[in-house]
Amino acid sequence: MPRWCFYSAKLCEANVSYRFFGYTDVKYTLYEQSCSIALVGPRVAYDAYHATMEVLDEPMGTPYEVVPVKDAVQRAFEAIVPAHTELREILIRVQLVDVQPDWREELREIAHGRRVHNQGVDIPGREIIEWGNLRFRSQSEARIAKALDATGVLFLPNCLARLATGNGRGTREADFLVCASGKGGILEVDGPYHPRAADDHERDRLFQQHGIKVTQRFTAEECYSNAPAVVQKFPALLDRNG
Repeated sequence: MPRWCFYSAKLCEANVSYRFFGYTDVKYTLYEQSCSIALVGPRVAYDAYHATMEVLDEPMGTPYEVVPVKDAVQRAFEAIVPAHTELREILIRVQLVDVQPDWREELREIAHGRRVHNQGVDIPGREIIEWGNLRFRSQSEARIAKALDATGVLFLPNCLARLATGNGRGTREADFLVCASGKGGILEVDGPYHPRAADDHERDRLFQQHGIKVTQRFTAEECYSNAPAVVQKFPALLDRNG
C-alpha cells in the first residue's frame, strides 16, 4: 500500500472513587483508546487485499476460504498499535485518478492511433517528420536536431513548457532548448509555421523572465542549407550572453 494514515481517539475519561484496604477516595483516570487505519492505493492493491484463497481443514478435509493478505495486514497493525488500544477497523480505498477536462479528446486521439505526447504542437496540413523517436515539423528542424546531436550537447526539441504569463499559468513551446557549458538558451528555426512575430516576441520575453537569457533566431533556409554552421554559432552566443 503506498500510503496509510493512523489516528486514535480518547473515548472516555472518568474519576472513580472507591474503598480499598481502608483507603477511601482513591482516584484514577481511565483512558480507552481505539484507532482506525485508512489505506489508500491503486486498484491492484485493493484487489490483492480482498483476494480469497480456498484451503482445506486438515482433520475434516472441509474446504473454507481465507483472505491471506487482509489477515497479514491485520496482524501487522495489531502488532504496532499502542498498548491498551483497540484496532477498530481497517479501511481500504482505491486511489482515484485525476481526470483532466479534455479526457474525451485524449481518448479519441488514442483510439485513432495518434500518440499522446508533450513534444511539438501539430500544425494542420503539415507533415510531421520523425527522427530519433522525436517529432519535427520541417526538414530544417530535423537537420538542426541532427547537427546538435553530433556535437554531444543536451537539447530538448519542440518542448512544451509550463510557465507564468500575464494571465496566469500557460503553455509555451521552444523550438530547441539547448544546454552547453552549464548555460541554457533557445534556438529558434523561423519559417512559415511562425506566422506572427508578435507572438514570438511575447514568448521570448516570457522565457527571459524565467531566466533563459539567450533566444537566437535563424531562418529556416539557413538551418536547412547549413545546419552544422548554425549549431556552431550557438555555443558562442551562450558564452557571451548566457
